[in-house]
Amino acid sequence: MPVAMRPIIATIQPIIWGGAVQPIDKMRVLDLPIAWGLILLPRSRRIAPPMTTPESTKLTIRLATPADAARLALVGAASFLETYAHMIPAEDLVAHCTTKHSAETYAAWLADPSATIWIAETDPAGAPIGYLVLTRATLPEASPHPEDLEVQRIYVLSRFHRTGMGYALMNLALAKARSKGANRVVLGVHNDNVRAIAFYKRQGFDVVDERKFTVGNSIFCDSVLARKLR
Repeated sequence: MPVAMRPIIATIQPIIWGGAVQPIDKMRVLDLPIAWGLILLPRSRRIAPPMTTPESTKLTIRLATPADAARLALVGAASFLETYAHMIPAEDLVAHCTTKHSAETYAAWLADPSATIWIAETDPAGAPIGYLVLTRATLPEASPHPEDLEVQRIYVLSRFHRTGMGYALMNLALAKARSKGANRVVLGVHNDNVRAIAFYKRQGFDVVDERKFTVGNSIFCDSVLARKLR
């Protein structure tokens, strides 16, 4: 439900941001939804409110449980949207997130004993910020190997990039795959997702094939990458 945004004028005592006293007598406060917090805008100039940075936020990883389906769906849809909103038509993007990132999709993986899902969270708040889904291999599409496992999805919200979380999730997946005797770990990624491809190559993955990936009514070309484990 839309929330009205009503500017109000409030008298504020001098406050300290960034170690310096800001002599602000009056500030314009935009009353946003509580989940978004308050944005304070001085009349004369804008001063950014203090924000917790990823470097000062403690992050944890745990195995996901059936109760996490909605949390995984939320991060999955948000990550896909922020990664591909510039290149995928809106109708196709929304349709994909609504179906492929539904809570039911993740509930099915969570109910599959052959699948493993890790979820990353802030601590102590417990907000989900990333996850990895490891399953039986479905790639390469023409001839998936029964001894391979697949990283179906690995997402970390962009605010938490460069925290080492992506590496931590991938290392857990590789260790799990080795413990199960997998020959390779495979995955698919959009050809234009340069950042992700560079990350996978740093993790020892190489391009071995291509596939067509459907998003709504749009068809895209993905690279299939693999890393040998033995």
